[in-house]
Amino acid sequence: MGRMMVIPSRAESLPYVILEAAAAGVPIISTRVGGIPEIFGPQSDQLIAPDDIGALIGAINRTLDFPAGLEQATRSVQARVRAEFSLSAMVDCGLAAYREALALRKLAQFA
Repeated sequence: MGRMMVIPSRAESLPYVILEAAAAGVPIISTRVGGIPEIFGPQSDQLIAPDDIGALIGAINRTLDFPAGLEQATRSVQARVRAEFSLSAMVDCGLAAYREALALRKLAQFA
């Protein structure tokens, strides 16, 4: 029932909490660390530098004052997450990475 999700991380990998919020269409204010820019894709320019408290406060206040301001970005990130980070996409990419690693290992045996 919140109006936005704020993730002021200093370090992350690929946070599921952001994937879940984005898939649900919740406006997200977050920092530009780890895999978060990958989740946001073309909208990653809206991410905030870690430890930039002024920018974080400004983004929260803008969203509270003008909630529609993040509407387009929220829809865009939601569509990206549903397409690129679905369960089947994540499984397929994970399996592809393992297949590639195994193939490289086999090639290394003959080098």
